[in-house]
Amino acid sequence: MSKLVKDQILNQRYRLIKCLGEGGMATVWLARDIQLDIHVALKFLNKDTELHTDYHQALKREWEIASNLIHPNIVRVYEFYEDSIRPFYSMQFIDGVTISILCKDDLSNSLRPFGLIADALDYAHSREIMHGDIKANNILLDKKGQPFIVDFGVASTFSEAVSTIDQDESFKEKYFSDDIRSLGKVIYEIIHGLPPTLNIHSNISFSDDLEQELKKLLEGMLKPNINEELTAIDVKNHLAEIGYLSGNAKVDKFNDDEVIKVNPASVKEFKSDAESLSEKKQEMNGVSLRVFYTGLGFALIIFFIVAFVLPKAVKSNKNIEDVVDYKVISTENTKNENENLVLEARLVADEVLGELVSEFDMLQDKGIEKWGGIPYQNIKNDYQKGDSYYLEGNYENAQKQYAIALVELNKLSKQTNTILQFNLDAGKKAFENNNFNDAIKFLDITVSISPKNTLYADYYRRALSLEQVLNLMNQGIELEKNMDLNSAKEIYKTALRLDSDYSPVISLLASLEKKIVRNDFEIRMSEGFIALTNNDFQSAKALFSAAKEIDPESGEPVDAIIQLQEQEKDMSIFSLEATSKEQENLEQWELVIDTYQKLLEIDTDLQFAKTGLIRSKQRQQIHAQIQSYIDDYDILNDPLIMQRATNLLLKAIKIEGGPRLKSQISELNRLLKRANTPINITLLSDNLTRVRVFRVSELEIFNVKQMTLRPGNYTVVGIREGYRDVRVEFRVAPEIRMTPIIIICEEKI
Repeated sequence: MSKLVKDQILNQRYRLIKCLGEGGMATVWLARDIQLDIHVALKFLNKDTELHTDYHQALKREWEIASNLIHPNIVRVYEFYEDSIRPFYSMQFIDGVTISILCKDDLSNSLRPFGLIADALDYAHSREIMHGDIKANNILLDKKGQPFIVDFGVASTFSEAVSTIDQDESFKEKYFSDDIRSLGKVIYEIIHGLPPTLNIHSNISFSDDLEQELKKLLEGMLKPNINEELTAIDVKNHLAEIGYLSGNAKVDKFNDDEVIKVNPASVKEFKSDAESLSEKKQEMNGVSLRVFYTGLGFALIIFFIVAFVLPKAVKSNKNIEDVVDYKVISTENTKNENENLVLEARLVADEVLGELVSEFDMLQDKGIEKWGGIPYQNIKNDYQKGDSYYLEGNYENAQKQYAIALVELNKLSKQTNTILQFNLDAGKKAFENNNFNDAIKFLDITVSISPKNTLYADYYRRALSLEQVLNLMNQGIELEKNMDLNSAKEIYKTALRLDSDYSPVISLLASLEKKIVRNDFEIRMSEGFIALTNNDFQSAKALFSAAKEIDPESGEPVDAIIQLQEQEKDMSIFSLEATSKEQENLEQWELVIDTYQKLLEIDTDLQFAKTGLIRSKQRQQIHAQIQSYIDDYDILNDPLIMQRATNLLLKAIKIEGGPRLKSQISELNRLLKRANTPINITLLSDNLTRVRVFRVSELEIFNVKQMTLRPGNYTVVGIREGYRDVRVEFRVAPEIRMTPIIIICEEKI
């Protein structure tokens, strides 16, 4: 099992800071993302589960579910790593507290985050994901009071459920009810300080001062036997209606001790560790610092004596041997000649060693360990040999070894710019070829040689992220192949957050965005043509117009709208033509005329509509005339009208009419026959009154007069001098039993 320790670097990206907590399955660490310079949380399998494949799969499944959720109130999940010391994934670090801190706080503050939490659950449910473990410990508040849902370890998807359960139509609505019920428990606990006691046989107890609407909402969330399950969006809306609008909670009033604190290792600690490591390295590879500085101090004392004391006693043109001789003569009781020679050899060795150490420090600052190769190893060997001679007191041989090492080190120093350029060019080429290992290797040397060059540092940063960028790019390409374009877009954007200058992803994203626009355009156009095929012209027009908004430069929507208008026109003509035929068959000539007029309004060149309109008007006129005779058949007793009616009847008989016309012809024919059938009537008078039948004859005077009249309405007038005229109107018809008509002027004037 691989142990996790503070300051450990994982995947050349994450520096472990401290363990945040450990559960039955996993351990969570706070870490620093070196590339993005942010804190993240890393979730690992713990020591009891890391060797089990099932737990590996469970951890990856948890990551896969959570990585599909991008919501401001759901903790963000980033990358999954299987090729590390143990499987883990990175996620957003929330530096804050659990929502339990709001327990029994003022409701105007403590209930504000729950609208946001409900909105986050609604989003997850819309993606068919159920959290399955909503509780206070899995809802965090950051320092601004913004809530976050965390830990999707037991989350499940609706598709998994339906594959194992026989569901009815309401199953999907009830599937997510566990999350709503759990959220209700958290709200209850925040209000009352204790979780609710749920018993199917008893009511839920609330504090007396809790408002009724809030009680009703909690009952709806908590009761297991409720008929209509609340959704997450219902909860959010109900809270808002009651007066608890969604928003962040105020957490600044709580003590700092209640807030989760992150204490990453300080720069000072990191530096002290590095210095300790450097000292150990020097002890392994050369003279220890203690020995070096002791010797250097001694050498400085000797140098002071030689440089400032002896010149006062000797001439300036004397060489070092003369100085030594003078000192021997002057101090013959304190030092002998051999001691002076040893001292001189040590002084020279220290002088060369000082130059060597200075050059070593300079080149080590430029990362010579990474690029010095065999020559550098040989130099270190010469250096170590010199140290061995020095410790043995053989300063002359030590000086020779130091000098050899210094000469070779100077050669390497002169090659620094050449080596830098070579590694820079090689790193760039490897980067262009997507060879991230070589790119990291070469550019690491480049930034080691020139650490203050920001351009080289940027190349190196990009090389460190290249592997992840390539993986993300390949994921995006695969998603794009599967036409999951929006997910591919998010993946490309994630890659560009790691390396905003990586041109292949920039090109892919630009191309994808065009493809998304084109895809949206084609979807609208396809849906429009489907609607057009179904003669849903209103929907088709809306879809084509939407496509036009997506791509204003395209002429396709314009052509489609023209096609729509033509098809709508053709459809209208076809429909109206069918209607006109049906109306003609039913001999509804007034409606037929209206239909043909509508057709001609659509297209004035429709010949069938023109001829049909003329024909319909003629038929309507014949129909109206016949009907007028039928409706007022008594006028047929007029010979002129009867003649007109007879001519009309003959004209109608020649037309190939339908049942209605035939019925009219039959009726008019009957009425004409009726009108031509005389009926006997009897007129009675006093042989004194002059009688006249209008439009028939003057009858003079009589007592009884028999005459025949055709059916119709008649008026008879009686006139007698000295008497008031009388006027009698009567009707003659076969269906009427005729009684004698009396015309006698009886009223004297």
